[in-house]
Amino acid sequence: MFLKLLPSSLHFRNTIALAIPVALSQIGHMVVGVVDTIMAGRFGKEAVAAASLAGSIFFPFLLFLLGLGYGLTARVANEVGAKRKILLPQLLKESFVLNVSLGALFSLVMIVLSYQLHRFGQPPEICDSGGAFLRILSLGMIPIMSFHTLKQFAEGMGQTRYATLISVSSNIANIALIWVFTVHLNSGLNGIAWATLLARLFMPIGMFYFLYRDRQFHRILLFVFFKTHGASLWKSLLVSSTPIGLQMVIETAAFSFASIMAGWINTSSVAAHQIALIMAGFTFMACTGISAAATVTVGQSWGAGNLHDVREYGKAALLLSVLYMLGCAAFFILFRWQLPQLFIADPEVIALVASLLLVAAMFQLSDGIQVVAMGALRGIGDVRWPSLLVFIGHWMIGLPLGYGIGIALQKGVIGIWIGLLAGIIFVSLSLLMRFLRKSNTKKVHSILNT
Repeated sequence: MFLKLLPSSLHFRNTIALAIPVALSQIGHMVVGVVDTIMAGRFGKEAVAAASLAGSIFFPFLLFLLGLGYGLTARVANEVGAKRKILLPQLLKESFVLNVSLGALFSLVMIVLSYQLHRFGQPPEICDSGGAFLRILSLGMIPIMSFHTLKQFAEGMGQTRYATLISVSSNIANIALIWVFTVHLNSGLNGIAWATLLARLFMPIGMFYFLYRDRQFHRILLFVFFKTHGASLWKSLLVSSTPIGLQMVIETAAFSFASIMAGWINTSSVAAHQIALIMAGFTFMACTGISAAATVTVGQSWGAGNLHDVREYGKAALLLSVLYMLGCAAFFILFRWQLPQLFIADPEVIALVASLLLVAAMFQLSDGIQVVAMGALRGIGDVRWPSLLVFIGHWMIGLPLGYGIGIALQKGVIGIWIGLLAGIIFVSLSLLMRFLRKSNTKKVHSILNT
């Protein structure tokens, strides 16, 4: 009976083959934050708190736009699975214009917000430096979205190697540039942000170069420049992608608001929250790679009308996520005192991070299940109800509980994280049950009509 719940070895191998390069590429986004936080720790806990405050504003905007890109992946996968490739150039062109335009708009919004950080009730010593850090980060939104659009389009067609190579190269460049700016040019915290911006400028250029030289994409790129067909696809792209962006920003904004609540306690709590969140986010981003693989495999199977493969690929991605996250949980528990020392030397902050990593270990499994189930649901075009479930879990369960335990009952930042854990558990169970119901091959007509 138990063996029937497991995916076939073929589906599992195919998922691993696609997920590993995508996961490495996704981890690249998080490595930037890890390196920035480690280097900020050289300037003290105030610098870590300032970078955390800037990130709590920057990442919700970024994650919303990344969500729009994931919508493109699902749409491309469906078209490829159904063998309808005529719309691919137009999908790429209109997605690129839409994402880059929104990236420019959000950059302006963040620049305005960077001068208003004192309104969030944060310690005065981190508002000025955090605002300057945010202004520099915001300039990277356009190159990030240029790269991400090309990356998600390529992944929808099953090409994952180029994005992985560019992400690894960009992170190496980021580390080298941070060393130059902070050590040789003595630029302080802002030097970290300038180095990150310069490394991100390289990414869309490299991605376009590789795709243009690839025969599979060369013709598509030429059609992007010289030809479009039919009515605009912007409306359908927004309808299918906006719920994904909202889902991602809802979750990220919840953790960002948790950062602000930590700031109501003290600077050490903000720094500890940021360091623990960076480590939990690192493992989470690998699972977003597995989630992206599920979107592609499930999406192509759905487009081809193969409902058996829809369920099997979903199960394969979920199993891979569970195995990976169990290993991460054990790692956090075993090395909870050593890991914080990579970021900072402050004993108070290290002790706080060690306690937060115990909570992080408990939500690893739920976090992995919820993001992969969400990716599988994207593949079949189910994005609206999952977004509502994410909102309920994080904003109606997680944050209120976190405030009640951490702030009202004065249990500190660990109380905030316990609340977040409760929200994640609700989301993971809800999304898992929804995917299993939607992918039930005995209810074909129900699937197609919902």
